[in-house]
Amino acid sequence: MHMNRQWIVSLLACLFLAACFPKAGTVPGPLSSAGLESAQARWPGTSAEELEQGRQLFLNHCNSCHSYPDRTAYSEAEWPGLARRMGKKADLKEAESELVLRFILANRSEPAAAPEAPAAR
Repeated sequence: MHMNRQWIVSLLACLFLAACFPKAGTVPGPLSSAGLESAQARWPGTSAEELEQGRQLFLNHCNSCHSYPDRTAYSEAEWPGLARRMGKKADLKEAESELVLRFILANRSEPAAAPEAPAAR
């Protein structure tokens, strides 16, 4: 009986930990011109450089603890809280978290990027 209880507790712990991690997504490419226009309409004054900076922050930090998250797995309403919480864990400044958030929301409607090819040897 004791062994069964340990097994069940271990299984529940694994399931809990798996639920804490975001669903894995693809490596996001740069925004298309349509994605850029849409983002600039949504956040007037946002530059292509700022959105690319958000993308670079995403690429450099969002797979440090877990895989790149699937940007469509969460609703648009969920992303601001997620970006703030994950930004704090990644030691991002508030302005940097905002750039990541803007990139994510602009990128959600972009076609999925193809998986990266392995480097040639």
